Amino acid sequence: MQDDFQNMFKHIVDADVVVFGSPVYIWQVTAQMKLLWDRLCGLFDENYKIRYDAKCLIMVYTQGNPNAQAFQTSFKTNEEVLKIFGLNVVDTILLTGGGDPNTAANNQKLLLKAYEAGKAI
Repeated sequence: MQDDFQNMFKHIVDADVVVFGSPVYIWQVTAQMKLLWDRLCGLFDENYKIRYDAKCLIMVYTQGNPNAQAFQTSFKTNEEVLKIFGLNVVDTILLTGGGDPNTAANNQKLLLKAYEAGKAI
């Protein structure tokens, strides 16, 4: 299949660090993020080994629910799935109560966490 995702493969393979971000809908990442993860199977060789060195991954989630623990089970499941692709979650950044588009921009603690996560890698 020839589409824009072929270019995405190259970026992931060439990257030092990967960052994925998604709002949480119905306890999970969006369908678009899930589709991207499904397409990562193309990065396996014929022996189901990834075709690149393992990468550090930062996950960024936003959710309307103000309870930071509400979807942790899903986040842990995602972390295990992504390990299959050699993407090792080194940090998770979570915005809760994210109904307003300015919520993250006005959250200095969250912005500092994101900055520190990037700096640590």
